Amino acid sequence: MRERVGSIALLQVQRRRLKGSGVYDLSPLVTSERLLLTREGVLAAIDGGWVIDAHHASHPQRTRWAPRSTVSIGFTSHYHKMSARFGDQPLGVAGENIVIETERIWTLDEITAGLVFEIADGRVELNGLRIAQPCVPFTRFLVGRPDAPAGGLQEDLAFLGSGTRGFITAMEHLESPTEIRLGDEVWLA
Repeated sequence: MRERVGSIALLQVQRRRLKGSGVYDLSPLVTSERLLLTREGVLAAIDGGWVIDAHHASHPQRTRWAPRSTVSIGFTSHYHKMSARFGDQPLGVAGENIVIETERIWTLDEITAGLVFEIADGRVELNGLRIAQPCVPFTRFLVGRPDAPAGGLQEDLAFLGSGTRGFITAMEHLESPTEIRLGDEVWLA
C-alpha cells in the first residue's frame, strides 16, 4: 500500500530569478491555484493567462536551461524546521513551485522513488528527485545578514542542503502538459 505524503498547500512560480542581482528578492514570486507541468518547466494560471516560471526553457530572461531542474518541491514541515533555526519564515520563501502540507520531515532516501500527484483526471509522477542545494543569497536572507561572508554560512548551508531547503527534478518524462491544483493529494511512488 502506498504511503500518503500530504496535499498541495502552495503553488507558485518565479516571474524572474530571486537572486538576480546577488541579493535575494521575493517580489518575483506569484502564487496560483493551478500549475501546468510541462517537459520544459512550470507555468502558473494567473488572471486568465499563464505565467512562465524563471526555470522554464522558454522564459524570456533565461540564459541557460537546466532540464534536470525544471520543478522544485518543498514541505511545510521543512518550513517549521527552518523557522525553528532562523525565525519565522513565510511559506514558499525558498521559491519552490510546489509546497506539500505534511507534518513529517522527508529525506531524499524516503522520496527518491518519486512522488505521485492524484489529479482531477488521473495522476502524475515526479521521480528522480534530488536535493535543491541552497544558494548563498538565500541563506543570507534567512539569517538576516545580506552582507554575511559565504565562509561564515557553512553550517547554515549544510543545514539547508540536507533537503530542508527542498528538492528538484526533471519533467522530461511527461507525455503532455499536466495540470495540478491546490489540495491535490500526494503519495510516495
